[in-house]
Amino acid sequence: MDTLTAKENPSVRLYPNPAKNKTEIEIKGFDAGYVKIQLISNTGKLFIEEKRLVITGNEVIIFMFSENPGLYFLFLKQGKIMVKSRLVIQ
Repeated sequence: MDTLTAKENPSVRLYPNPAKNKTEIEIKGFDAGYVKIQLISNTGKLFIEEKRLVITGNEVIIFMFSENPGLYFLFLKQGKIMVKSRLVIQ
């Protein structure tokens, strides 16, 4: 079986969401290596940009923040992979 076709599409799940100052980012289908995480407001302003090392590409990343309540977007980027999730901060 070809490993490229067997690999699942990259996905991201956030919990809790809405969150106060921390969310867990459950990633699936990424490659081992660095993942860039960006927290962007609904107006497009970049608040946080971090690089995190992932070992298996299917794991949970603890993400801390101290932004004001509102609607934000969390982008996870790795090579040609880019996944966007909505994050509500309480």
